[in-house]
Amino acid sequence: MIEGIYAITPSGLDENRLLESAEAVLEAGVATLQLREKGLAHDLWIQRAQSLANLCAKYGALFVLNDAPADVLSVLVQQGELDEAHFAVHVGRDDLSIAQLKGLLGERVRVGVSCYNDWSLAEQATAEGALYVAFGAVYPSSTKPLAVQAPLSLFGRARANAYNSVAIGGIGLGHLRALVEAGADAVAVISGLFGASGPTEDLLEPEQIGSEASRWIEEFETWRSRA
Repeated sequence: MIEGIYAITPSGLDENRLLESAEAVLEAGVATLQLREKGLAHDLWIQRAQSLANLCAKYGALFVLNDAPADVLSVLVQQGELDEAHFAVHVGRDDLSIAQLKGLLGERVRVGVSCYNDWSLAEQATAEGALYVAFGAVYPSSTKPLAVQAPLSLFGRARANAYNSVAIGGIGLGHLRALVEAGADAVAVISGLFGASGPTEDLLEPEQIGSEASRWIEEFETWRSRA
C-alpha cells in the first residue's frame, strides 16, 4: 500500500543533482519515489533508472517509473536491475495497459494508474489489479496547467471501496489536512519538496530538500493521526 509522501523527481536534472536530491528525500523518510522524464535517450533512461532503483532499495523505498519507454522497461527487467519488492510502473490513459505491462514485464509487476477525475477508471484499474489509483489535479498545477480538476470526494469513495488512493496536482503543505481528512492515502509532490519541477534557480539544495521532506512527512502524519 502506498502511504504518506510520494516524491516525484524534478525533470531535466543532471544525474549527480538528481541522485543528491533523491537521496535527500529518501534519507528524510519518504517511502515512494517516482522518476518521471520526457524525451530521455534510451541509455540515459536505463542509467538513471538503475541508479535510482539501487538508491530506493538502499532505503527500503518503492521506486516508480513513469513515462519510461517499453523497450527501456524490458531491458531493465531482463538485466535484473529492478527489484520486484521495490519497483512499480505508473501509467496514464495513453500508456500501456496493466495487462500489456504484465505481458512485457511479468505477472508480478505492480502498476499505479492515473484516473484523473474519473471514478470509472479507478474501478477498471482496481479490477485489473492496480497497486494504487491516482486522482488529480486536486488543485491548480503549474506542472500540468490544463489538467482536469478532481473533487476530493473521490478519496472518500476510494477509501469506502478499499482502493489505495494517491492525490496529485498543485499540492502545497497547507492542503494536507483537507486531503488526509478526505481519505487520500498518499500525496504526490514535486516542487513542494524540491523547490521546482525542473532545473531552475528555485531548485533547493539537498540539505534544504531533506528539511522540506521532513516537514511534509511530519505534517502528513500529524493529520493522519487525527483522522
